[in-house]
Amino acid sequence: MSTTAPHPTQISPLPPPARLLTTHDANGQAVFASTGPPPWQSSSPSLAMTLLYSAQTPTPTFSADADLHAHAALVASDDPIPLVIPHGHGCRIVDMAPLSVSRSQDGGSGADATPFMHRTQSLDYGIVVSGEVEMALDGGEKRVMRPGDVAVQRGTMHSWRNVSETEWVRMVFVMMQSEEIVVGGKVLPATA
Repeated sequence: MSTTAPHPTQISPLPPPARLLTTHDANGQAVFASTGPPPWQSSSPSLAMTLLYSAQTPTPTFSADADLHAHAALVASDDPIPLVIPHGHGCRIVDMAPLSVSRSQDGGSGADATPFMHRTQSLDYGIVVSGEVEMALDGGEKRVMRPGDVAVQRGTMHSWRNVSETEWVRMVFVMMQSEEIVVGGKVLPATA
């Protein structure tokens, strides 16, 4: 378990994640570039996410720490951090409060909230670290995911709901921008 102190913007009571970014010293030996807690973005009192790392290209450039500088500039910018990193990829943690949804479609909260179905133009690996979360698809199928379960999200319409009345959910997502999503000759647009 992490001994990292939580960042002041973390809203969940879950243990704060330790982010250990590595690099090379002048002799080519591996060293830690950063070990501090990452800042969190909250869209509501029941949902927060943090971007642990991003690369703005499909194949990052490690020379002179170009990727670390680009990531730091993205996080430090006054512009909102995009959910999907254009032309690249990102790794983030998402924490959801008990009975919350990824985003409410109708402004409701708790068990009465209608989850927002959304699609990103990306390939996402969603790994449940703690808690139980329901993934729903627009075709009507639903599955409850538990720690260790992985969703491979391939640009489909989906929503998330924390099914517990008492426990927070933590998921790790690795998201990579994809080509346009075309099914039956029709482009399926991103909605988030």
